[in-house]
Amino acid sequence: MAKSKPKRKADSKRKNYTIMFLAVLLAIFLIFGFFLGKNIKENRKNQNPENSQENMSFYDEERCRCVERERLRCNDGFELDAGNRLCRNGTDITNVILACSKYECAGNIYVFNFENKTWEMAETKTGEG
Repeated sequence: MAKSKPKRKADSKRKNYTIMFLAVLLAIFLIFGFFLGKNIKENRKNQNPENSQENMSFYDEERCRCVERERLRCNDGFELDAGNRLCRNGTDITNVILACSKYECAGNIYVFNFENKTWEMAETKTGEG
């Protein structure tokens, strides 16, 4: 009988070490997954055509002015809920920002196309009279 008690103690100790090892391994995977998910989200955000500087290559602060604000935007870290006209970040909620949807640049009009999320030059009509 005396020999069976130390064996039970050793089995219990091994079981505890196995549980601790699995808990540490799970924590490492969770931390790795968090950082991987955060990087993927940042990459998607940087690839979003709405935020790309290429699409606004026409814009020059000296020559352009905003003539219409209809484009819904959110601050960094928030995602747009267009149906409710809100910006969400988990449980945090804030108002949308009305960004410029139409610029006039040196006589040319550039309009934001909401369907394909790109800027397009609008056809301008010159007034003759």
